[in-house]
Amino acid sequence: MFQRSLLTCIAIVFLCSMSLAEAAKSSPGKTTFEARCILCHGSDGTANTNLGKQLGARDLHTREAQKLSDAEMKQLISEGKGNMPPFAAQLSSDEIAQVVKYVRQFGKKK
Repeated sequence: MFQRSLLTCIAIVFLCSMSLAEAAKSSPGKTTFEARCILCHGSDGTANTNLGKQLGARDLHTREAQKLSDAEMKQLISEGKGNMPPFAAQLSSDEIAQVVKYVRQFGKKK
């Protein structure tokens, strides 16, 4: 009986940890990024897409992109700049903040 309960607890912990890992992979920022930014910046943030190349989209892994403050990045997403359109009318400030948080992860990947 004790072994069965222990195995059940271990299984529950394992399944919960898998769910948390999946939730982290599908963060709100990632979901919004995939819906709004992927055409130009690509799923990996390198801007290595046809449209990204045509428009001169920024590689989000670069020091230049990552050195922007959160406020600067939020403003850029909200108001747009150059070929990048503004998203303030389409995204809430919370969604924009989540995208910034997600984009910061590109700076951590080599």
